[in-house]
Amino acid sequence: MIDIRNLNKSFIDGGHKKTVLEELSLSVSRGQSAAITGESGCGKSTLLNILASLDSPDSGSVLVNNQDLTRFSESKADQYRQRDIGIVFQQYNLIDCLSVYENVTLTARLNRKLDEAYIDELMKYLGIHELNRHLPGQLSGGEQQRVAIARSLAHRPLLLLADEPTGNLDDKNSKQVADLLYSMCELHQTSLILVTHSLSLAARADKHFQLVNGKMSEPPC
Repeated sequence: MIDIRNLNKSFIDGGHKKTVLEELSLSVSRGQSAAITGESGCGKSTLLNILASLDSPDSGSVLVNNQDLTRFSESKADQYRQRDIGIVFQQYNLIDCLSVYENVTLTARLNRKLDEAYIDELMKYLGIHELNRHLPGQLSGGEQQRVAIARSLAHRPLLLLADEPTGNLDDKNSKQVADLLYSMCELHQTSLILVTHSLSLAARADKHFQLVNGKMSEPPC
């Protein structure tokens, strides 16, 4: 499903070259979950941006479902983001003027893949079915996060990318969001790449990697 080989990425910072990803390799099968931990600024979000085709590596290969992201044109990258992946942002990124239902179904409608029965099931499972006419500003943080998760899964993506999905939540809501992410991905065989500072959240993934000095390794037990 995901096959990254010898990935390199650097930036120019204050006139100096800063390497954030160096000869990084990673593989995740269909339906598997992988958690990535590491200090702030170590390149976790950069890796997610590359997997979302929002950024390009300096060198190396990035295959998702046998598609080489490094060869994508801008229009092909847009199509890939709309059709093949879901993204759970740390700040939710809900559209304020749209209802919960409209936010959840937006990507599915853009893909012409709106399955009303599936959406109904998904929203009930996530406990937001009775909120479908509410606006995002009327919701709690935990409710907004559930809406964001539902939106990311509404078009049945092959890959779900989650950037610190519990970073703004208390312990109770963090556990609920973690339960929902892992269970929904397992249920629908969606591969999950999760960036987090939470070791307890990372420990639940099928694979747990630590990003240190631009390189990936399995964390010590």
